[in-house]
Amino acid sequence: MAPERPAGFLHDWYDARALLAAEWAPAIVGALLDGPLPYKDILAAAGAARPGMRWGGRHRQLHDSILSRSLQAMTGDGLLERHETPGTFPPTVYYCLTDACRELAEAATPLAEWSARHRDVIERAQSRRTRTGRLRRAVDAAS
Repeated sequence: MAPERPAGFLHDWYDARALLAAEWAPAIVGALLDGPLPYKDILAAAGAARPGMRWGGRHRQLHDSILSRSLQAMTGDGLLERHETPGTFPPTVYYCLTDACRELAEAATPLAEWSARHRDVIERAQSRRTRTGRLRRAVDAAS
């Protein structure tokens, strides 16, 4: 029998998942786990993650505009803090994780560990979704 879940568990789970649902959010959080970084270092570190490579088979690139929007959204959501060093020109800006975001990243660790232990399930799902997507695109192109 499944363990008893508190009322609202599923709703809360979806809420937490939605915070990191943006394509580049996990890569940005990962880049900032070791501490604050300036914009250009976040761009380099998060851009190297290439999240679309496994699931969609397409190479996605992190552009300045995408990173700027992502950082702004994540700061507004309370996941990141933006700090500007006064008296410098151009201003020196760096970002860091909030305590809540660091806690969220720690909570996601068991999920990532599960994924590593169950590569067969992940790879089967990736393969099926990639095949389904290719078939759908081929049918759309033919019509």
